[in-house]
Amino acid sequence: MTTATARKEISPQSTMEEVLAAYPSAQRALFTRYHIGGCSDCGFQPTETLEQVLLRKNVLDVEEAIQHIKTSQGVDDRMQITPEELSKNLKQKGVKLIDVRTPREYRLFHIEGALLATEELVKEIMSQWSKDTPIMLYCHLGTRSLDAASYLIGHGFTQVSSLRGGLETWSQKIDPLMPRYAPQEDLQSVSPDSKLGVSVYVHPNNPNTAKFVLSQPLLPKGSAYFQNKESAKGSPLAEKLFQLDQVMTVRLSENTLTLTRTDWENWRPVTEKVSEILRSHILSGQPAVSENVTSSSLSSVELKNKVQEIFDTQINPAVAGHGGNIELLDVKDNNIYIKMGGGCQGCGQANATLRQGIEATLRETFPQINEILDVTDHASGTNPYYK
Repeated sequence: MTTATARKEISPQSTMEEVLAAYPSAQRALFTRYHIGGCSDCGFQPTETLEQVLLRKNVLDVEEAIQHIKTSQGVDDRMQITPEELSKNLKQKGVKLIDVRTPREYRLFHIEGALLATEELVKEIMSQWSKDTPIMLYCHLGTRSLDAASYLIGHGFTQVSSLRGGLETWSQKIDPLMPRYAPQEDLQSVSPDSKLGVSVYVHPNNPNTAKFVLSQPLLPKGSAYFQNKESAKGSPLAEKLFQLDQVMTVRLSENTLTLTRTDWENWRPVTEKVSEILRSHILSGQPAVSENVTSSSLSSVELKNKVQEIFDTQINPAVAGHGGNIELLDVKDNNIYIKMGGGCQGCGQANATLRQGIEATLRETFPQINEILDVTDHASGTNPYYK
């Protein structure tokens, strides 16, 4: 018997920690049937046994509860709907669509007509909504909304569903211009929308910036960075993009457009306008940037050498006074990879140092730089700011 199989053999004496490790869906299943584990009044400690928790809620048939836990994946499946089903259901009257992400995520982008699950809305739902109200929930990946669906079902609501795969799947199946969460290293693994050939990404940690990844190149090679409208003169695509409201900077790199705005709220209408500009530009056959910009490109080796010189003569002498140092790890496809050490590692101002200090210094000299990526583990090290 393998360890993985043995973990699924739970008993009345199994601790709740062991139960949840074997069956991650167990807490939702216990709450929907027995009202266990969904709130402070019905919570439990990880060290309590399953039998202790059940008996406290007057659940006497422990073996029946164990069988329910073992079939809990099916319980999760029955609570979920596909993006196609959600899209169809939203056309019906009386359906309530609720976004259970954070206010910041909601303000970045959301499905049209969705209500944010604020504390006030939850109180209203629990006290005023009919128990047979059709409620559709969603989040980023479908986990938070599944917990929320379980909570409502556990309180007697009978028509509650959670979007399987969350907004990540919704953007792939229903609305390709809905921005998506994605770290830089995952961008190339995503298949762009076949109709337009572009996928859009926004991350809550950097909400002013969106990436548009195309299925075809914008630049034959290298990259170009435009820090304002004046610098874009003579570059047709950049000029059009700067005509949009609140556009601060434009960065082009092979098949990727990176756009920065002064206002980060509600990217969805902006992505539609940008996608139309990209479509028109591709059909026009015009170059994305002027010849002067493309002719000034450096190879990765040349750029790395010049960036290292800036680190040695300007950046590191500036941070040395605070006991810090910045290491240039690599330059690849005009992306700069750095690692912070000493007093910079784990510093509460590390992000400000990167954006206002390092990035500003490098971009002033090398506008063709695409991304400046900090790979530091700020939670560890010999001298981190946070212990």
